[in-house]
Amino acid sequence: MKNLNVKVEDKVVLENLNLEVGKSETHVLLGPNGAGKTSLLQTIIGASRYRVVSGRIFFKGRDLTHLSTDGRVNRSIDLNSVSDN
Repeated sequence: MKNLNVKVEDKVVLENLNLEVGKSETHVLLGPNGAGKTSLLQTIIGASRYRVVSGRIFFKGRDLTHLSTDGRVNRSIDLNSVSDN
């Protein structure tokens, strides 16, 4: 992700987020309630409530920012590993 800014309705839920995960790396999201963990995951999978207002989401070198959820699944993002819990 590069300079990712996301809103739900009129509320900013992610601001100026930059994240790079290298090939064969594993990262864990930790943080208190309200830190943005679920918002980040919902944004990555393309949940309709989460609107990217600026910045980009890349996966395997391709820009997924404006793809539908189905388009992202076709690029091998596993939606079964993402939950609201």
